[in-house]
Amino acid sequence: MDLKKIFIIDDLGDVCKFIKSLFKNDSSIKVICTNSEPNNLLKNFKTDFNLIIINKDGIKHDLKELTGFVKEHLFYLIIPVVVFTSNKEDIYKQNELLLPIITYYPKPLNKKKILTNIKHILGTFDYNQNINDISGLPCCAIIDRKITYELIEKSEFSFIFLDLDNFKDYNEYYGLKRGNDVILFFSNLLQNIIAEIGTIDDFIGHVGGDDFVIILKDYRHSEK
Repeated sequence: MDLKKIFIIDDLGDVCKFIKSLFKNDSSIKVICTNSEPNNLLKNFKTDFNLIIINKDGIKHDLKELTGFVKEHLFYLIIPVVVFTSNKEDIYKQNELLLPIITYYPKPLNKKKILTNIKHILGTFDYNQNINDISGLPCCAIIDRKITYELIEKSEFSFIFLDLDNFKDYNEYYGLKRGNDVILFFSNLLQNIIAEIGTIDDFIGHVGGDDFVIILKDYRHSEK
């Protein structure tokens, strides 16, 4: 199981203590805490994170300045940020969120609700990390999990591997934009075919480049 890392910016220490207590028995989650001093943040920014939590209460810097600093030094677009706050006005202004903040959580913190929401955020982040940005199909890690699941369940399935002939030459001659158009067209074609002759349990994955896989729950559909 991949280790998930939660980075907490907390000048008071209460949120850090709370989150660590939630995951004290979960070896798949590592919680890293620091205060909002720029030097301390920069030391930790060398590490990859799956989630950033900011305790707005007690921070020595304006929240907008702090998130701006995070945006400047991290590839923030793929790292969700949540803010814990005692200010009720923050909760009522969810539609005015500053990037990269995705939500506010009110204090006092609800243990069960926070645990559920954090796991949901981490799961969504993990899934989005494994989606091909051209085809929109799940790629290697999710394909691997799907195959592993079917093998563990000892289920019957048909595995099809597909690649496009001469795609490399096409891509080099016509350029990346035209090549991406072909990949997108082909992925849509596969999805339309499965929608027509497959079932809801069938699976399409994009290994990368021009390589695709299909897992069919009914092997007879592979002949079609």
